[in-house]
Amino acid sequence: MLVVYRGQVLAEELDHAEQELRDMLPVMPPGFDMVCDISAADPLSEEAVAGVRRMAELLIPAGMRTHVRVVGRSGQTALQFQRISRALGYESWLAFSQEEAVDLLDGEG
Repeated sequence: MLVVYRGQVLAEELDHAEQELRDMLPVMPPGFDMVCDISAADPLSEEAVAGVRRMAELLIPAGMRTHVRVVGRSGQTALQFQRISRALGYESWLAFSQEEAVDLLDGEG
């Protein structure tokens, strides 16, 4: 599964994305992998952090195996996403491009 955040992440967009995620997770195979590309995302507002956290809370119970975060040069945003995942009990592998993320998942990283 690939999720991409770009620019300012708005609460309304996250509500829509959360519903899409809820619709998709029941058909995902057990042990699915996820790549989350935040390399072009602006730092999150408090409201957006809450929305991302709600979405992240769905992943482990749905059977996510491995999570790779593409951070690029998104320092502050990367820290925000890291805090969310750590608070929920999972660590993400970090990559600097989607290609590197795929290589990590394929065992080539």
